[in-house]
Amino acid sequence: MPNLCHTRVAVLSLFALLSLGATGIGQTRKNQRPAPTPTPIATPTPDPITVPETSAAPHKRNVRPEWKMSVPVPATYVGTHLFLFERPGFLVPRIRIEHDDAGKGKISFDREGSGETISDPLELSPNTIAGIAAVLKRLAFLDSTENYQYTNDMPQMGTNTFTLKSGERARTVTYNWTTNADAKFLIDEYRRIGNEFVWRFELALARENQPLQTPKLFRALESYLKRNEISDPPHILPLLRDVAGDERVPLIARNSAAKLIRQIEKSPK
Repeated sequence: MPNLCHTRVAVLSLFALLSLGATGIGQTRKNQRPAPTPTPIATPTPDPITVPETSAAPHKRNVRPEWKMSVPVPATYVGTHLFLFERPGFLVPRIRIEHDDAGKGKISFDREGSGETISDPLELSPNTIAGIAAVLKRLAFLDSTENYQYTNDMPQMGTNTFTLKSGERARTVTYNWTTNADAKFLIDEYRRIGNEFVWRFELALARENQPLQTPKLFRALESYLKRNEISDPPHILPLLRDVAGDERVPLIARNSAAKLIRQIEKSPK
């Protein structure tokens, strides 16, 4: 019996120890905290670099420098000579020229399809002014009552209206064709003036915006000169010299300008 008791006590003690061990293991697993997840190291983002405005490189633009017409703006003038040419359907259907006795004034003209009137300063050469004054004197223009219009009306030639003012006196004539040599010279001379200054405007526009158009304009000028349709060719020499030395203009146009300079300088005065 004593052995049996001892055996029972030993078994119970062993069971108790096993129970306690199992309880401790469960408690340990229950109370165990999960391993902490490592926090990623933040990589610092560099601040954006701000370049001061003063250190920024200048923006380069492919723009041609501004070019201005060489014709000076005339001082205040009182228009004493007024010429108006009108013919619908022409490339330039309307030209109005006004100037004083010294040749300072303004030219206004329309271009077919543009829908606007263009005005530019005008300064005639002394030779042109002298020629107009001589014709008006021979015609005794202010005192005359002659009608210069040819018997057959020729509206297809365009209508020319000329007005001369002197103090309180003024006279206006209108005709499209005439057999009077001086009256014909008068309207032809103003048309030649118109040719020159419209050409000047077209050239200024081409030099500024369309340099490749300049050779065509010099061919037109050469044609004008051959037909005696420029009032005073030496008057355009300063402009031609300016073009001949302008490297922004195509070489063919510069060569044409140089050629016309030689022709004008060699022509009889």
